[in-house]
Amino acid sequence: AHRDWLVTELENLRRPVDPVGHDSGGAHVVNVATTRPDLLATWCCDTVGWFDTSYAWHTLARLWQTPTWVRPQRRHCPTRTQTVVLLISPLWV
Repeated sequence: AHRDWLVTELENLRRPVDPVGHDSGGAHVVNVATTRPDLLATWCCDTVGWFDTSYAWHTLARLWQTPTWVRPQRRHCPTRTQTVVLLISPLWV
């Protein structure tokens, strides 16, 4: 759905553009670049690695992808060390 929306918006511009994709938006830029390269003059993306079958997600992203992970609720402003413990503690349960 996102790619189709982006393709429609780019077609409406009636000229090739130079998109810069970041994070999940980068995946949409790559998707358009591989399916409708005629819409792009050049393109740049910081997430091309996602499309490599051997790509290894960073630690926090792997945590976010764990179905049992629950985002910790903060009741105060923890120190950096406390934040790290909050983020990784669900793995210890």
